[in-house]
Amino acid sequence: MAGAEHITDFDAESEILVINSEAPINRSQYAIEITADMLGAANPPADERAETVLSLMDQLAVKAHRKDRNRQVAMAYDAGIGEGYIGFSVSMRLLQNRGDRTEIRTISFSDRENVFRLYTDAAAVTAGVHGRRLEKCLELMNVMAEGDILRKLSVRDGQPQYLLLSRKQPYQALKERFPLYAQLEALAENEKNHVILTP
Repeated sequence: MAGAEHITDFDAESEILVINSEAPINRSQYAIEITADMLGAANPPADERAETVLSLMDQLAVKAHRKDRNRQVAMAYDAGIGEGYIGFSVSMRLLQNRGDRTEIRTISFSDRENVFRLYTDAAAVTAGVHGRRLEKCLELMNVMAEGDILRKLSVRDGQPQYLLLSRKQPYQALKERFPLYAQLEALAENEKNHVILTP
């Protein structure tokens, strides 16, 4: 598989996993997830075994080369390549053919089952900000996290973006229009979730 020029070289394959493990951003994220799953820690220390598992993952998965961007990988899966696709929830917006037939779930990169996690964005104000400027910063942060704002960000030009939101309130309206948001809501509200902090 590693010798392929493009992911589409595997258009006749079905029993494979579609993943972009070569993208620098994805690779560092997967390394953190693999270490977390192996150690059972939400915010794990660096672990040398992660690179070994990444190497194994490269051998088992279709490896998207540098010419193939994340969008192309998701669309290759949508075109029928592979039985599964590992990616971020926002990739679901690209699935026109297999979206309604794709189940969203977390996966474990270790022999531990059901290793749940929830990604959250964080907003912070540096300690050097005071007075009126601090008030304005806090006001902006409240607007950014407001339910209506998150709902609007979750739909662009009438198309769902499938963001994994950390607030509960926006899901109700979103899942009425886009049923896949019900799966994202169940994932976000799982009581076993951890917050993973990434660099």
